[in-house]
Amino acid sequence: MKSLNKEAGDIVQYTIEPDPDPLGVEIHEVLEALLAQDDEAKKRFDAFTPGKKRILIYSMARIKDIDKQVKTAISILNGTHNPYKR
Repeated sequence: MKSLNKEAGDIVQYTIEPDPDPLGVEIHEVLEALLAQDDEAKKRFDAFTPGKKRILIYSMARIKDIDKQVKTAISILNGTHNPYKR
């Protein structure tokens, strides 16, 4: 209330707008490039639930090597990713 300079009982107006980023996370640059180049991968990604999309994004963010990021993304998109395999 202090940051809005309001006190208890004051009337406040607000507008509810759609979230511009419904996943709540930024899509990794490598994933964006992959989805832009591969129509089938884009279709599979779009079919994922928001939670599955976030798993893919978080999985890629942990990997530093670009080649491994691409391989991981492709295996998740193809449904062949085993998170326990090193």
